[in-house]
Parts: sequence; structure tokens; C-alpha cells
Amino acid sequence: MHNDLWSHVLEKLCHLLGLDYHLYSKVREVVEIHPPLVREVFPALNEDVRERNFGYRKHDFPWMCDYVARAFGVDGVRCLVLHFLAIHIRRLVKRGYDADMIGESSLGLLHDYIRECRRHDFKHIRGNVVEELIRDILGRVSTNLDAIVDAISSHIKASLSPAMLLVNSALNLLAQEIRINLISMGYGGYKKRRGLRVDGKAFSKAFGIARRLLREEIEAAMSVGKILHPEEIISKLNKAIRKLRGKSSLTLDDYRDMIEKLSSEDPEMKKFLEIIRRVAKSAVELYHKNNIQTQQHTTI
Repeated sequence: MHNDLWSHVLEKLCHLLGLDYHLYSKVREVVEIHPPLVREVFPALNEDVRERNFGYRKHDFPWMCDYVARAFGVDGVRCLVLHFLAIHIRRLVKRGYDADMIGESSLGLLHDYIRECRRHDFKHIRGNVVEELIRDILGRVSTNLDAIVDAISSHIKASLSPAMLLVNSALNLLAQEIRINLISMGYGGYKKRRGLRVDGKAFSKAFGIARRLLREEIEAAMSVGKILHPEEIISKLNKAIRKLRGKSSLTLDDYRDMIEKLSSEDPEMKKFLEIIRRVAKSAVELYHKNNIQTQQHTTI
């Protein structure tokens, strides 16, 4: 039904987990290709929009689960869980996460779904049945995790350049630098226990600018040999981030300590982190300049 490389990966995952790919394709069609209106899935939202993969977020999952159960039954719910899990793993692979980190995060996602479903009042399937279905997929995934990650990783590495993989791996750090620079420009405040908090609109705009600039800078650095080992940088970044994952939020001191340690260990990593800081600063300054011009135009 979906004749593309990603569909072939999904078909392989269905085979690994013992699911019917034909049924999976029908569920994917409803959830991702031609999604229903959000209010048809989650009436309380009353939104006349169609959101691809609505239900991936843990708080929305029970609603889409109920919707799929009504149309496709219990096997459809199994396919839905696999679909969202595949999306999750693909995002992690794009960021350069290793197999252990992907395993921890993926199992965490399924446990989040279970917790949310325990609080949901299902209409078309019993809540305890949903939990059993998720645990069933959880067991199948645990047994086949390496093969699942390998299948998705092969697809991603064939479709993304080393520069883009490096850019994706840096997005968490880039976001932190954006927040720090926005705060220095008056777009937010810092609370130690709750991490960095900034104006949402400002962050979104500046982050979009920074992501484009970072790609340009990384591609340029790799083309002239300033960055020669992107895979090593990605690995070291992920190991550093993994050490902080146990914290409820990343404080400014935590972040600075991590950056200082990474910079001191490897000259190439130091150059990479300098690029991230430079790009974040430029992006926020550009956003601030555009914002002032917009305000002046509006006043006139």
C-alpha cells in the first residue's frame, strides 16, 4: 500500500514481531496517511484539524488506542503500538542514540502508555486488555530489539548524510544554548529546580533559525576537515547525555559541567561545541533583530 523504503522497514518489523503487515498498513493509513479529525478521536479537544500520528504523545495515546480498537480490534491495537514505537526509535536513531539508550527510551515509552491507559475510561476495549496488549508487544520488542534497531538504523544511515546525523545528535545541546541566549536577551528566566524557562514563541523561531545555520556550519566544517570523526562525536555526546538522564531536569550548572568536560577531552569535540555556541548566539541575535523590526513596523 505504501511503496517506499520506510514501508519495507515496517514490513520487516511486523515480521519480526509476528504481526500482520496488511492490517498494520490499514492502521498506518488511518493514523498517519489519512488521519481523522482530532475531535473525532479526542472529543474534548474539539479541534477540526487532522494531526498525523495523533496518539504518539503519551497523554493522547489512550484516545487513539480506543479509536483504533473500534475499527480494527485488539490486533489493530498491537499494530498501533508498534507504529508509534517505530516512530520513536526512528527519531532516536536520527539523533545518534546507541542501542542501549534506544532500548531504555523505547521501553520507557511503552510503560508510559501503560500508565496513561490505567487512568483512561475506554469505550471500545477494556483497559486491562490494552495493558496486556502493550506488555505483549513489550516482550516481543525486548526479544528482538537489536534486530529492530539494526533495521531502522540501516534505513536512516542510507537516507541521512553524516553531517545531518551530527546535526540531529546536537539538537538537545543546541536547544540549551538557545535558551541561555534568549534569557540573556530578556526572553525568559532561570529557575534552578525547574531548569531553563523561556518564551515559547521566541524559542521556536530561534531554534528553527539555529537548526538551519548549524547544518550549514557542520557541512562546511566537514568539507574542510575541521570535523573528521562525526561518529565519535555522536558517541561521546550520547554518553555524556546519558549520565544526566536520571535527573528530572537539566540545570544550568549540570549543562556547563558537561560542556566543560566534553571540551577538555577532545580538540575536535571542542570545535564542534564552539560551532553550536556560535550558531545559537547568531540565531538568537537574528531573531531579536527581526522581532524588534516587526514591533516597530506594527507600531508605525
